[in-house]
This record gives sequence, C-alpha cells and structure tokens, in this order.
Amino acid sequence: MPALHMIVRGTVQGVAFRYSTRERALDLNLEGWVRNRKDGSVEIFVQGDKEQVNLMKSWVKTGPSQAVIEDLTVSPQKRDESIHGFIVRATC
Repeated sequence: MPALHMIVRGTVQGVAFRYSTRERALDLNLEGWVRNRKDGSVEIFVQGDKEQVNLMKSWVKTGPSQAVIEDLTVSPQKRDESIHGFIVRATC
C-alpha cells in the first residue's frame, strides 16, 4: 500500500482545509494525518490503497471550495504501520 507526504501552500488555513481533508480521507478509507504548519502551509500524510491515495492527491490539488492552492509538493513515503484512522494533528 502506498503512502504520500504532501505540503500544500496558498490560502489553505482558515478555510476548513484540515477538516475537509480528514472527511475526504475517511470517505476514501485512508489512514494518516493532517496539520497546519506555522509557515501557513498544510502538511498531510496519507496511506492506503493506491487508487484511493491517488484520488486523495487529486482532491488536494483543489481542496475545499474556499482554498486557493498555489503549490503542492508530493513525496512518496513508506507505509507507517503505527497509524490507524485519520486525525487532525496540532500545528507544528
């Protein structure tokens, strides 16, 4: 099962990006986490079925309706067996 680490930049804080990301991930039966970063970006780690992970990556490119995505960095990762479910983490 693939995993991705994503950094999303633009108007991504204060627009329900984290909670929308969590809802979309749960709808896709994915595991991982999302959090705001102090630099104004949003960081996401997601893992699961390849097709579902790719659907999530496509969704992140536009995000919720009020978000404006200016840049998306995507890095493949190893699956983290310690992660179960999908959570919103504290800002880092």
